[in-house]
Parts: sequence; C-alpha cells; structure tokens
Amino acid sequence: MAATVEPKVLLGEGALRLVALPPFTIAWYGERMERADVHRLWESYRNDALPILGGPMYAASVITPEATKFGDGARQMALKMAKDLAPKTAASATVLTAGGLIGSIQRSIATSFNLVNRPPHPTKVFSTFSDAAVWLVDHSDGAVSTEALEAALATIRP
Repeated sequence: MAATVEPKVLLGEGALRLVALPPFTIAWYGERMERADVHRLWESYRNDALPILGGPMYAASVITPEATKFGDGARQMALKMAKDLAPKTAASATVLTAGGLIGSIQRSIATSFNLVNRPPHPTKVFSTFSDAAVWLVDHSDGAVSTEALEAALATIRP
C-alpha cells in the first residue's frame, strides 16, 4: 500500500514549476521557456528536490503546447539538465498535452528522441498525466498512489 506523503512545492510560479512528492518530482512547463527559466528549474532540482528525495527519482514532465517553444539557449540548457539528472532518475515520463495532429507529431518526435538517445532509465511519452502517473507508480512499486500524484500536480498547475 502506498505511503501518505505531502507534496512540497519547490517552484510555484512562472513558466516552469516543480513539486516533489518523494520519490517523485513533477515539473510543469506552462509557457515559452527561456534560458533563465530552465536554469532556475535545474537549480531547484539540484538544491531542493534531490535532497528531499534521498534517492533515485521518478520524474514526470508535463509540457503544454505553449512550452514547446524555446528561447535562445533554453533548449541547450534543458538538454544539459536532462543529462545531469539522468543518473539520478529511476524512470521518467513526458506528458505532451497538445491535442490533434500537432500533439501526435510532438509525441512521435519525443519518442524517437528517446529511442536514439537511450537514457539509462525507463522513459515513456504520454498524452495525459493520468496515464503517465499509472506508469510511474507501477515502476516505483506503488511508492505513492496515482491519486496522490494527481493531487501533487494540482498544487502547481495554474
């Protein structure tokens, strides 16, 4: 049975938001990302999230259609962050929320990227957070419930 743990909001406003629910993290990408936004998120992972988790994390990234646009340097910073965090990650789920043909294309590209770059942990791309939560909870052997993950996301979703 999943333990009862309270989510801790680490970044609660701005383009990028982050909440920790040990051993999970959920990042919300809600707007166009600039280099400074990605740097702030990376620092929050390193300085706030990882010490709270105390071990490998199960990471979910929820990306809205607006957030798929990167400012100068943000894409490179995001790739560096992903490489830095990969060894500390047990499993990761990417949720691309765009619908229709654009959403399908985005999810196909993200899945292809994961196949080519092969992170050292299981990873999967989803269209809904609910599906991602089920997958992550299964990989964590039920460390928390899917309902707890949904509630954690609600603390940072605008």
